[in-house]
Amino acid sequence: MTIPGIVNYGAEALDGLVKLLESRDPDARYGAALALGNIGDQNAIQPLIRSLRDDHPAVRFFAMDALGKLKATEAAQAIGELLDDESPNIRKHANNVLLSFNTDVSFQILREKSRPKWWPFEK
Repeated sequence: MTIPGIVNYGAEALDGLVKLLESRDPDARYGAALALGNIGDQNAIQPLIRSLRDDHPAVRFFAMDALGKLKATEAAQAIGELLDDESPNIRKHANNVLLSFNTDVSFQILREKSRPKWWPFEK
């Protein structure tokens, strides 16, 4: 069975997918993040937040995407850090996920990150 097929098991697959986020195989990690976002179980939020620091860009992307699907506004700060990611796709998606949260915190993060480093005025 492929990881996308695991989604049919819903919350029953949660523990196995969370363990896959720690796999040595980046394909397994990003597949697990993708599946966790599609399952929609709030218990996946903290493991997905940890995956935002993964070395592999696809894992960071799909972990962030899953957090967006879960409306995990508690991940706003961690997602905000990805606005400085080396990958333009990650930066763009971080911006979009923060906008989708539609909270004062997410908008504040976007405002602060959009200011030039030399900005001379009070934040």
